[in-house]
Amino acid sequence: MIKSDAWKAEWRARIGGGRSAAAAGIHEYVTAYELYRSMVEGAEPDLCNPNMLRGIMLEPVAMQRLQMLYPDMAFEAHDQDRFIYNDAYPWASDLPDFWVSWNGQRIPVQCKVPTPDNWHRLDSAIPDYIRANCVHSVAMNESGSILLACLNPVTMDMILRVITPSHAEIDALMSAEQRFFADHIVPRIPPPLKTSSDIKLRWPTHLAGVAKIATIELERDHADLVRAKAAAKELDGQISELSDRIKIAMEDAELLLPAVGGAKPLATWRTHTARVFDLDGLKADRPDLARIYTRERTSRVFLVKTL
Repeated sequence: MIKSDAWKAEWRARIGGGRSAAAAGIHEYVTAYELYRSMVEGAEPDLCNPNMLRGIMLEPVAMQRLQMLYPDMAFEAHDQDRFIYNDAYPWASDLPDFWVSWNGQRIPVQCKVPTPDNWHRLDSAIPDYIRANCVHSVAMNESGSILLACLNPVTMDMILRVITPSHAEIDALMSAEQRFFADHIVPRIPPPLKTSSDIKLRWPTHLAGVAKIATIELERDHADLVRAKAAAKELDGQISELSDRIKIAMEDAELLLPAVGGAKPLATWRTHTARVFDLDGLKADRPDLARIYTRERTSRVFLVKTL
């Protein structure tokens, strides 16, 4: 659903449940720096990130699937234009997907679409970034509990979990949010860069002719990197040589079985067929369409030079 500029501005101005884990530094897919850029600089989500794209596209499907599988639970949809606020947490907002009556209490509902692996692990543990979203919502709504509904994006099965965080867990998370907001958002001071994606976002292009003089520490790092790349290249060569020897021995066999010890294969060498988009063919046959759907992407290439 397309949101108005006013809605986007309000969403960016406060920490919502989906971004709580990023503020606390425990999100699997969004760093604190990415959250800072969104809130302060108005950066849009990275739709090339498959994890981000999965949530944006499939969470509405999860909401529909939940209502289909549990029609008797009488879910009450929450107006997604109505942010929820709490005076105890002035830096935050919340947008539950639904409300439902649970054991005589009206509690919020959050629909999520984790990876299939994370979905299967829900019986033993809820991923930190999903739990943080739930704890945030409980704090904002003072509901005591929340119903978490997780969709498996492959099988379309759902798992329901009622989460009732302790007061200590709520205080710890909301304190982390408050520190992030006070230390970075209010003074507009970016948090430390933690990942390669943070570095690329901070300095996406180079300044022609600008050079930095290496410190002694950077020269040591450079020397260590050169040695590490050389070792990796040697290791890659060993891996390639050993793989080729095994392939030659297998010939056209699908499986390599141990001489003794059962049917579990040591290796498989199977034929796979992939369908790929023929961009060159499109350019030749329909150059007009090729131009419309061709996007320019800019990146910086890091090359390590040996002395």
